Amino acid sequence: MELLTTIGYLFPHSWAMDALLAPARPGANLSAVWLEVAVLAGMAVVVPGITLTVFRRRALTNV
Repeated sequence: MELLTTIGYLFPHSWAMDALLAPARPGANLSAVWLEVAVLAGMAVVVPGITLTVFRRRALTNV
């Protein structure tokens, strides 16, 4: 089960669910979600950058 959890963290859904559920834990506050929010923000920057790079390369080679 731990392997599947580790693989799940490759996708933003797992990070978003952790951020959503973290404030509901006893004794937690909004500062408990900073790591999840940082990872999601990083994914929001990196994934479109990779997509644009691949798209540009394919568009230039198919001219």
